[in-house]
This record gives sequence, C-alpha cells and structure tokens, in this order.
Amino acid sequence: MARGARSSVDQRMDPRLVVEGAWIEIDGRRFGVRDVSLSGVRIQPYDGAHAVGASFSFQLHLPDLDKMEVVINGGAVVVRLARSEMAAQFFYLDADQYPAFDAYIDRRFSAKTS
Repeated sequence: MARGARSSVDQRMDPRLVVEGAWIEIDGRRFGVRDVSLSGVRIQPYDGAHAVGASFSFQLHLPDLDKMEVVINGGAVVVRLARSEMAAQFFYLDADQYPAFDAYIDRRFSAKTS
C-alpha cells in the first residue's frame, strides 16, 4: 500500500483502521482512540503518565457496524509519544476475545473497500 511520509507515531506494521467513537481504558482512565490495527493502537488525545517502553493493561472498546461494541482486554507497550498522542504495540490480547477483534478488523476493512 503506497503512503506518504510517516509521522513519528505513524509507523505501524499492519494497516491502520481509523475508528470513530472508539476508546481505551488504561489505569482507570478513558482515552480516545485515533486508530487501531492488529498489532497496536494510537491514542489521541493522550495526557497520561506512561513513557516510551512502559507497559500497561487495557480494555479497548470498538464500536461495530451493527451498533454493537467489540471489547478487547490486553497488554501493550508504549512505542512512541508525540504531542498529545501515544502509539502502543500489543504484546497480549485475550485469546477468547481475539477472534472477535480479528473479525472486526476484517469487517471494517471490507466495509471501507465496498
């Protein structure tokens, strides 16, 4: 996939999916999600205390096309910080929830291309 220059927090291994209305809970705080991929998440705006290299547990809430919600529990590590945003790479996703997350990504990409 051809893309323009990448910013400091835009260097994902997997294609990104911009999601409206998604949010993530970290340490009891709720942050907006800018985009998500199978390998990570970009949080924007972010004003938390985590530094690059820090790991955290999360609960990711993704609105689905049928007005339902896909919820994923997991762990991630901060890979980049920039002005009011954070990029994190997943290192753990709940095995029972992962099939729903994978299917969600597939549905959303299919909807974008049809």
